[in-house]
Amino acid sequence: MKIALVSALLGVQLVVPIADRVPTLKVDSSCKAAASINKSMNLAESQSYENCMKDENSARDQLNSLWTSFSAAERESCTAEASNTGSSSYVDLLVCLQMAHDADALKTTTLKGARTK
Repeated sequence: MKIALVSALLGVQLVVPIADRVPTLKVDSSCKAAASINKSMNLAESQSYENCMKDENSARDQLNSLWTSFSAAERESCTAEASNTGSSSYVDLLVCLQMAHDADALKTTTLKGARTK
């Protein structure tokens, strides 16, 4: 009984809430689709699968260092948005978080000197 209680208490400390970590997104299919679409459109500056994956990995690395600077609400909302469409993207997640963070900061900004009439 004591062992089970100690194990349970120790286990609680080892649990990391999923919202405290950057989610794992499957971005390879998004990059394959984007590269395919770009190729089919004969774009002069189309992005290759490899460059898309570099962008996604770079965005994931940035998210790893910035993740806890965003509010839980921002992280939850943007994670849902970035993975909601069936194609996931760390780039989309990072941009969403930056925009949400900026929007939240604007809500708390008080304008001074503005006329009310």
